[in-house]
Amino acid sequence: MRHIFSIIASVVLCWSYASCGTGTRDLSEGIQKAVSQGKFRFAMSMAVRMGDRTPNTEVARKLLDHVADSAIAVGERKLTMVEAAFRAASIANDSCAAAYGSRPFMWQNFEAVEADGEWAWGKLDVAGIRGYSTVVRMKKDGTQARSKVYFSADGAEKNQELDR
Repeated sequence: MRHIFSIIASVVLCWSYASCGTGTRDLSEGIQKAVSQGKFRFAMSMAVRMGDRTPNTEVARKLLDHVADSAIAVGERKLTMVEAAFRAASIANDSCAAAYGSRPFMWQNFEAVEADGEWAWGKLDVAGIRGYSTVVRMKKDGTQARSKVYFSADGAEKNQELDR
């Protein structure tokens, strides 16, 4: 019964933030409005709803990274698979921005999987996402995150590693 009320509340909230149609513009505006009001967990749920329809722009990636950094309680409990993916994308983007000045990753690019008692996200890929690939690992509660980001046209000496 409580689950039904949660769904109804989410629908009502979504309508108050955006028209909830299938248009990405409405959902993007809803996410921005939720973020401006400090409702980061709600913004994250709307971003999950957008899925692959999320605009693949620098602005959208920065907004989703901000949502992940603000909404996810790192170190307090085991992250869900979706939370781990959001956090990993944000960490990978921070690494990539530091090394190459680009934020190419989005949470839905890879699934977060449990491996060796940790969350793992990403893979090394010659083509990558616009030439970039990443591997992020972190404890199940999101702490002790490690990221390696590669650009397929560069030599190994330019590859950047960031611990956070």
